[in-house]
Amino acid sequence: MRSAGLVVAVFIIAVSMVGVISPDSLTTVRRLYFATPVGLYAAGAVRVAMGLTVILCASQDRARARPNAGPHRDFEDRPEAPAYLTMSAGRGVAR
Repeated sequence: MRSAGLVVAVFIIAVSMVGVISPDSLTTVRRLYFATPVGLYAAGAVRVAMGLTVILCASQDRARARPNAGPHRDFEDRPEAPAYLTMSAGRGVAR
């Protein structure tokens, strides 16, 4: 699945680079192929498929949660916390 995500990413980068280098060529392609309803629906289906591919690849590539990662932990609990990281009762005043 990662290779499919890589293909989608490379395709998006390539189309973007063509758009930066030669915007007229992308405008010509848009006029030729996306002017009809069938072309628009096909482009929409491709965009949905690309989005689903990226979402599915992203869910597989997430970093594992740390076993100790509980709710938010303050730096105030640690005695070696620098002064700029400790807040006084959450009011944003450094101790």
